[in-house]
Amino acid sequence: MKDFLQTTLQGQTPEATSGDNANLIWRWLTDGVLLLEPKIASGITGEIKSVLMSAGVHGNETAPIEILSRHVNRLLAGEMPLAVRLLVVLGNPKAIRAGVRYQTIDLNRLFNGHHRDYPVCDETTRAVELENIVEDFFADVGQERFHFDLHTAIRESFHIRFGLLPQKRLASDDFLQGLIGMGLEALVINPIPGGTFSYYTHAVMQVQSCTLELGKARPFGENDLTQFAAADKALGCFIRGETFSADMLAPIKVYQVARELKKLSDDFHFIDVSDDAKNFTSFAQGALIAQDGDVTYRVERANEWLIFPNAGVKSGLRAGLMLAEADLDALM
Repeated sequence: MKDFLQTTLQGQTPEATSGDNANLIWRWLTDGVLLLEPKIASGITGEIKSVLMSAGVHGNETAPIEILSRHVNRLLAGEMPLAVRLLVVLGNPKAIRAGVRYQTIDLNRLFNGHHRDYPVCDETTRAVELENIVEDFFADVGQERFHFDLHTAIRESFHIRFGLLPQKRLASDDFLQGLIGMGLEALVINPIPGGTFSYYTHAVMQVQSCTLELGKARPFGENDLTQFAAADKALGCFIRGETFSADMLAPIKVYQVARELKKLSDDFHFIDVSDDAKNFTSFAQGALIAQDGDVTYRVERANEWLIFPNAGVKSGLRAGLMLAEADLDALM
């Protein structure tokens, strides 16, 4: 296999579903899923980390797909050493090929068993398939395990690059340094149970997981990948087993979820939130954020920040998150 992304876009089983080079052994597991493992002869010592890197869980979020696929192609060509067990997942290939966020149901709401809440469709079937693959990959509980789920946001953001953590604390300095090294401007602590891919891997497999939001969703070929040079470099460091240099570790803002804005009915609508409000827009205490029938959502603290406002989600799903400031020390 020469080009992982093009193989996925063609929707075909590659002529060879396994192979190797001087550095690694690879196996194509299913549409958009590739397992790469280092050869013992590569001279790696100590415990080998197991790392899941995923992109395209939303099919129209193309920049992370392009970044991740470039690393895979370099690995397959033998141009880059591999120091970890690496599972690469392009989450929703059918949506990627169609250039849409999803076809029937948002795949990133179906993990952790939530696929059972909906009629069977391509996305529910894919969620089950990925859960089974991931559980096999992380079956060895003795290894350090990381998951980077790469996304782009629907709307513009005051923090162009940020991450959402499904855990209250991080068990590894390496993981935190890797997130900071990716040029993230902010981290959001969000332990609220849900159906996201990163919440599933953390809650079920005890993986150190993070959803990374890198810029805004754009079509293939229209991304300015220089905006994500730090993330690109840091992913490469993880793949090669390299440490992060001091110049990669910049200050970072930390927030925690104050509460979830749940859409209870079709009456849900935002009030003091403009249609083009950016992620991390700040609101003062008392501001009326949204209303859903008799239920109102107001800012309770001196300041709160809103991310992911989306009144168009299905009833029962999250329509936004209100954030409060936190401290980096709270994560360790």
